[in-house]
Amino acid sequence: MTFNNVVQTGDKIEKFRSGFQLILAGVLAVFLVPLALYALLRKRRYDMKTNGTVLNVSEMKCDAGCETHYTYQVDDKTYKGSAPGDLPMEGIELYYNPETPSESGLQADEETSLTQKVTGRVMYVTHAKDEYKGCRRYMVNKRTTTEHSGGSETTTKDVPMYMCYITYQYIVKGKTYIKTGTHDTKTEYKLGSDVSVYYESKTPENSTFSPDDYRLVGGIASSVICTLIIGLVVQYYVVSKVKGVGSLMIASRVARGKGIF
Repeated sequence: MTFNNVVQTGDKIEKFRSGFQLILAGVLAVFLVPLALYALLRKRRYDMKTNGTVLNVSEMKCDAGCETHYTYQVDDKTYKGSAPGDLPMEGIELYYNPETPSESGLQADEETSLTQKVTGRVMYVTHAKDEYKGCRRYMVNKRTTTEHSGGSETTTKDVPMYMCYITYQYIVKGKTYIKTGTHDTKTEYKLGSDVSVYYESKTPENSTFSPDDYRLVGGIASSVICTLIIGLVVQYYVVSKVKGVGSLMIASRVARGKGIF
């Protein structure tokens, strides 16, 4: 077999290989491109962002031995108070001392001068003894695999995670919203800390800490797919039109110990 025959055979093998890669990539693109475009163009549920404040943090929701913290207004001034029990989140009836408005309670009491009635608002509910105050910290085992010329190496590392039952508030168009929820996260939320809140523009009372935005993922995926297809098309064209390129590519793989294909 002459040298030219060897080159021609190598070019044919590489052309077949490049064509197979292009067909396979095209089939994958048929399934992946719609997903990438969906992530890129989908309408976000939580389409607006604002800043919020953490009002309370505990390990879990209080089911027994609770204390409710509330606010109320007297002469356009806001006061805070608390009472035992888990009170409903709707407006609650309170009584305060007209001489000292900061003194309040759930029942009218002549002895303590709690005689004036007012409607209050529940802010959050805590465990009365503060035994579950703050987030619950736990560890998860994270495995990381590193590829190198000699193979791969897997390492494990304990990573801290936090289970938090959070009450937070945020303001949209002058109206204050208060929400509670459980968050399993890498972030240890602190009382009074600022948080990013994502909410629905039409119903601001629906909110979350997650951005609900996959446009970056969709954009990256679309770019990678397009780049891969273009690269394979160029590769197939060069291998088909330029004599000897396919044979050189095969020789390069063989020299690196990866075989003909």
